Amino acid sequence: METFESFVERIFGGDLLINAVISGQHRKDAAATTKINIRRVCTGGSYFYQCESLRQQQSFHENLPGAAAAAKTLAWLKEDFRQGMFFCADADYQWLVSKKGVFSCVRKAASRPDATPDHNRKKQYLLPEGQAVPWMVDAGIMRADGSIVKSSYHKFRQVNRYLEFIEDVLPQLPTGRPLRIVDFGCGKAALSFALYDWLTTHQKRQAVISGLDLKADVIKQCAAQARKLGFDGLSFAQGDIAGWQLAEQPDMVICLHACNTATDAALARAVAWQTEVILAVPCCHKELIQAIKVDGLAPMLQYGLLRDRFGAMATDTLRALALEVMGYKTQICEFIDMEHTPKNILIRAVRQSAAATDTAMPAIQAAARRYLAFRAALGVQPWLESALGPEFASRLATVAVPTDVPAAQPGQS
Repeated sequence: METFESFVERIFGGDLLINAVISGQHRKDAAATTKINIRRVCTGGSYFYQCESLRQQQSFHENLPGAAAAAKTLAWLKEDFRQGMFFCADADYQWLVSKKGVFSCVRKAASRPDATPDHNRKKQYLLPEGQAVPWMVDAGIMRADGSIVKSSYHKFRQVNRYLEFIEDVLPQLPTGRPLRIVDFGCGKAALSFALYDWLTTHQKRQAVISGLDLKADVIKQCAAQARKLGFDGLSFAQGDIAGWQLAEQPDMVICLHACNTATDAALARAVAWQTEVILAVPCCHKELIQAIKVDGLAPMLQYGLLRDRFGAMATDTLRALALEVMGYKTQICEFIDMEHTPKNILIRAVRQSAAATDTAMPAIQAAARRYLAFRAALGVQPWLESALGPEFASRLATVAVPTDVPAAQPGQS
């Protein structure tokens, strides 16, 4: 019999819950919460749960990601309430808790199969559930019957989310020949395998994808797996991002969670190749965090959590502006909801066709002014500048250095 803990993990982890009602206080207390209503909501392709607490004729709302909502649901039934009615996509479940804390469940046919509005229905992924994908099965993400391993659901969603971004930029990439793609810092290469599979199987496009990572053992495993699957256009190499050379420039560079300045090295290499599309999800941002010493920011920077978040936002802002200076149209997008990773920012950059012509110069100069102003306000000089080289420096030199921003304090980078 399924335990209450595994039930909660299943319905929240698999996005099965439509809504729930938790009621029946263990101990009557007029001042305490008397009932909890939970409703699933979808926004931006990701689910969260709206929890309404009823207390003294008032209602209090909070929106929670799945993991947090699951944890609260466990606590509510174990500590405060005696019953919970869960309306799920597969069935209705009534859980009861005895005075001794023993859980029991009654399952009935789903009464609300269409209760969730169209915008809230279970997301259809580019690599769908229910259809076995050989590389996912081998990677432990999926079972042979096509169901997703619970502990790997975050990876399944992460990979599919990245594919959605790639689908959006596919029209920007060349046709009539194999696409050339580089995955910097590929790790175990779930993204490389997913992208190759999706392009060749679902999009019927030829692709040549090269994965690069520093770890020799990981590269060896990935290469063996690619051979086993017959992914002839997928190869892997060990090496450093900054010094890696290719015979032909890639059409797209992807980079998922490369740490610190490794993301900058990937961006700089992609720009040097004049890559059409860059998709980067940065990881840690230690370089700039350690360099920011503006006196006016000291009250915020003394708090580690706020310092790290500000450093991340500042770093990614400078990265996006630097790419604009180099002739790219950039966007900062939410990669995936915070339930799965705090590193949820994706930098999407598409090279503009007029990047090398005079018509692009006004936009480039405007980006250069914004970059210089923001850099001066922070009193830093990011490592990315040196990685982008003389061309970046010359573009900055075409505009006047801003004078209406705070000067860097002594000792700053």
